[in-house]
Amino acid sequence: PIEPAEPSATPSPIPMDESAEEDTQVVGDETLGYVTIPDWWASFQDLGGATALQYSNGAGTIISLDTFSDEGLTEDQKAQITAETAAYSVWYNLEQNGVTDIVGAQVDLNGIDSFQVYGAYVSEDYGTSSIIVCWVFSDEDGGLHYVSAEGPVTEIAQAVGYVEDSYTLTPPEDLEHP
Repeated sequence: PIEPAEPSATPSPIPMDESAEEDTQVVGDETLGYVTIPDWWASFQDLGGATALQYSNGAGTIISLDTFSDEGLTEDQKAQITAETAAYSVWYNLEQNGVTDIVGAQVDLNGIDSFQVYGAYVSEDYGTSSIIVCWVFSDEDGGLHYVSAEGPVTEIAQAVGYVEDSYTLTPPEDLEHP
């Protein structure tokens, strides 16, 4: 368990009406995978120019879907990149960006063997104690995927739940409907 820094004043999150839980949207694509989130979450693009598909609740909670590119690497270098080495790269990147108390584990992400890396930071935009949780895994074709949920300590469990409960590589039209 991560012991977050002392919480600061937290902006009020946009409330999610409990009766509106069925109002969701499936976001993603065949390359990145898919996740089900509340329908009022909006598309978001990190100012850092990231290539990730990102959605936010507008109060500092963000879910990102991305892949690792091996463009420009030699065949030898490509052969050395695994989900585990990519997870170490994510860990290093988090450290370089001020994330503390970083922990890694092997986990099951809705049926997908994944490496999980998570840690604590203080949001520059909101001044709140926050958590980022990242999942890194290989698909059956060897493609490397990155999924993350980040947000205030008070909201991260809900965002992580969206990812853990619904992330899939299966297109929505191929999912069985009850």
